[in-house]
Amino acid sequence: DLITEAGKAFGNFQKMLRNFPADALYETIPNFHNTVKRFTDLFHSLIDDDSDRAKSAKEELTYLIDNRFNAESLCTMLGNDEIPLRVTHNDTKCNNVLFDMDTGKSLAVIDLDTVMPGLVAYDFGDAVRSICSLTNEDETDLDKVCFDLNRFEAFTKGFLSQVKDVLTEKEKKSLTLAPYAITCELSSRFLEDYLRGDKYFRINYPLHNFDRAKCQIALAKDIAKKQEKITEIIKKYA
Repeated sequence: DLITEAGKAFGNFQKMLRNFPADALYETIPNFHNTVKRFTDLFHSLIDDDSDRAKSAKEELTYLIDNRFNAESLCTMLGNDEIPLRVTHNDTKCNNVLFDMDTGKSLAVIDLDTVMPGLVAYDFGDAVRSICSLTNEDETDLDKVCFDLNRFEAFTKGFLSQVKDVLTEKEKKSLTLAPYAITCELSSRFLEDYLRGDKYFRINYPLHNFDRAKCQIALAKDIAKKQEKITEIIKKYA
């Protein structure tokens, strides 16, 4: 299964670099997964309302504001010294894994330009956010948006087969929080960019960032509904 092999590849990346001092690396993209800052930026964009779009996004803003503390849970754990900084990849998509064409086995993780200090949970969370979503991240039919638990189990099985003896117990707990946290973080980034007048993400039509934000919020809601099962799967392989 390619998804399990992708999990193994990113888990092995962590295992190989487990003793590498993360603080020796340059922060390629400052505050990349600083969810607290991402939400602060969103609040500032709401207050400024440069493009007069805040009214149109009232429902989405309310959801993210109401769930801010859950979204910031990983940053809270880091701030309390519950989990360590490690060397992280920060672009954990399946297309950043090389596979053997004949066997389907994973060979290597590629695209290393975003390797920097970070949390294992963010790498894990972003991987499953992209792999387990059954739609594109800008799907406009929100009824189709779904977090697939079979894909999640396949990736988790592969990932934890490599790192279950590397991660601390608190880090394993942080993995359970990661899918929801990272999805809310990305939602906030898309929504902030929409409120700012689409300055960062490339868009194909005027409401593209707004549609992206709504899609990711729908995905976060589905993840929240499945949180108990997500936790069970992680415990099963940890």
